[in-house]
Amino acid sequence: MLAKIKTAGSFIVLLTLFINFIVSGLLLNGIQLCLWLTVKPISRGLYRKINYYLLTCLWNQVLLIIDWSGSAISVYTDTETWSKLGSENALLILNHSNELDWLVAWVLGNQANILGNSKLFIKKAVEWIPIIGWAWKFAEIGFLERNWEKDKSTMDLFVKNLVEYEDPVWLLFFPEGTRFSKEKHEVSMEFAARKGLPHLKHLLIPRTKGFFAITQQLKQNFGAVYSGTLCFNTKLGVYPSLLNVFLGRPVFGEVFLERIPFEDIPTEMDNSFCLPFMFNSVKWFLGTGLTSLMAVAFMFAISASFIYKLIDITLISRGSSYGKNVPVKEK
Repeated sequence: MLAKIKTAGSFIVLLTLFINFIVSGLLLNGIQLCLWLTVKPISRGLYRKINYYLLTCLWNQVLLIIDWSGSAISVYTDTETWSKLGSENALLILNHSNELDWLVAWVLGNQANILGNSKLFIKKAVEWIPIIGWAWKFAEIGFLERNWEKDKSTMDLFVKNLVEYEDPVWLLFFPEGTRFSKEKHEVSMEFAARKGLPHLKHLLIPRTKGFFAITQQLKQNFGAVYSGTLCFNTKLGVYPSLLNVFLGRPVFGEVFLERIPFEDIPTEMDNSFCLPFMFNSVKWFLGTGLTSLMAVAFMFAISASFIYKLIDITLISRGSSYGKNVPVKEK
């Protein structure tokens, strides 16, 4: 009986959150439309500042499901990266392994106080979906058709708008171009074998043409690339899916984050462009599958005093000071 009451109560809470998101989201879209027609033609800077706060309010409602489910994201990074997050224009790249990848990126953006200015490329079909699609439309997001000839002009215009922002922005980019699956991995590794590229066990060969074009246009205005490798710990939590999160089942993600200054990015492209720095952390973090995670945990346990000096290991909490003016640790 108690279990049924608890389930019914959880359903009521979730339904309330959903209704609130629908109503407030449509209201926010209406405000964005008014600003688009009135403020933006006069002052793009003012429009973007107001839109930043509107989007932060909307996306924080989406992130409530993280609290709802008891999920958490652990970030493994160094002190310099930690101190710079949210204070500079940056390109954030992640492997695309799951339907929750974008949510993890939003959690990172929220903790870095840059959620409202977090940009991305997404399928053009999403453009006309009420609330989320419309909000992205007014946020000047890049909508792509996955056709280079058609998308090149869209990407150029998007990047041109992006570098005009007065406040720090993040651009989320999935270099693999599609979500990981067994079938796609087989095709990707066949391509790698033909081109003499490294064999990747848990990733797809990244698509370099669009990534190269973007990095060359952003170099003058962006400080760094944040190379993120994401995996989910299914021993501590459930399988990562939106359904499980909505049902209140905890998901635990782990991100290895590396900061790469833009001046270190090659200015010429060849077949292996971006492989060395985009996925080099995978050899340490995901190289041998689940056994590598166990090995890492064991090494942490027996040599914590040494590793602590090299890597800051932080469990993100919604109330942390992550991304704010955190003093850099003295060496």
